[in-house]
Amino acid sequence: MSLQCLTWIPHIFHQLFSPFKCHEEVFRPLSDDTITDILTRLPTDCLVQCRSVCKHWRVLSSAPYFASLHLERSTSSLFVQCHDRKSLFIFDENAKKNKRIMKIRTSPAHIMNCHWPVLSGSCNGLLLFRSAFCMSKIFIFNPIKQEEITLTGPVQAGYLCGIYFRALTSEYKLLYAYKNGNCFHYLACTVGENIWRELDSFSYLPQLKASAPATVNGSIHWMIRHDYRNVNNINHCVNAIMVFSTDSETFRVMPHPGNECGSSKHHRKNILLLVMKESLCLCHLYGKLVDIWVLEEYENWVWVSRYRVDLDCDVRRYPHTGPDDFGNMKMKILGIQNSEMLVVWDSSGLFWYNLEMKRVRKVVTKKGKFTNYLCYSTVYTKSLVSLSGSYA
Repeated sequence: MSLQCLTWIPHIFHQLFSPFKCHEEVFRPLSDDTITDILTRLPTDCLVQCRSVCKHWRVLSSAPYFASLHLERSTSSLFVQCHDRKSLFIFDENAKKNKRIMKIRTSPAHIMNCHWPVLSGSCNGLLLFRSAFCMSKIFIFNPIKQEEITLTGPVQAGYLCGIYFRALTSEYKLLYAYKNGNCFHYLACTVGENIWRELDSFSYLPQLKASAPATVNGSIHWMIRHDYRNVNNINHCVNAIMVFSTDSETFRVMPHPGNECGSSKHHRKNILLLVMKESLCLCHLYGKLVDIWVLEEYENWVWVSRYRVDLDCDVRRYPHTGPDDFGNMKMKILGIQNSEMLVVWDSSGLFWYNLEMKRVRKVVTKKGKFTNYLCYSTVYTKSLVSLSGSYA
């Protein structure tokens, strides 16, 4: 797709600036609608270069509706923060071979050096970080636009839950929670305003340390954290997944698929929510096995068991520098893209596992070392969404 888009550029440039007669036929410049349609189909990196070609193209790509249209036609990738907190990478299997792993070299240095940020989610190209030392310190960063802002949470002892786009008001918002008695109070803040508005109170708190939330179908999804209080009459498997509608800004709880496990500790350590091909996906770890479920009918909450993966059998043949007992090594699933699962295995490295072919390949990169399972990841889409409120 990238190569096809690039072949259009000389023709557009020629049509704009070099009208001439050939065989007594006049070649007229393309209309703005046609140019906009072509530009919105370009990969983001290529689009950024095209914006420098001429002022007219920059004006067209700076229109408020342009970023939204370009987002609709963009493909997602995986954004990974390495265990040192400073190394940021984009994994994109749809890109050219030499650009499938890109290290972000222009990250906000003062944030990385001073606050030990933790990747907490993303929305339409905006990356969300929180300070590892203070949950109320919040950072939002767009690597493409090179824009960043810092916000302060409403409560010192609170929980940053995620970032979302509310289509009804065309606003990007943050979701925050704090404990009050046996309930949690949730607040929302429009990005750029730093004014927090009370939402509903809710009985549950999402798990926030294991992974970034999974956003599909206009809702944010987390596994529920049950260990903040000792409640014996709650079925942890029926009340397993916390859902937040970004339009109505309301909460609900749903069960996880499969058999009941009855342990909140098991949920916290062994169940992970991801996004696979724009559907909600649940990975359930049983020792060395991984069961992968896909939510096929969202409205009816119908799950289908799609894959069972034996990672130990496939990854054992790769050398590792950790303990002799390979089964005790810690691993983490970072995400799924194009039916391939990205896994980091402590002391062994980073692997792509093809779920269809049941084949594993080790990721070899000189741009960073992935020998520690303490990585953070989120689904990410490059975009021109601006933190300043405009798209210029």
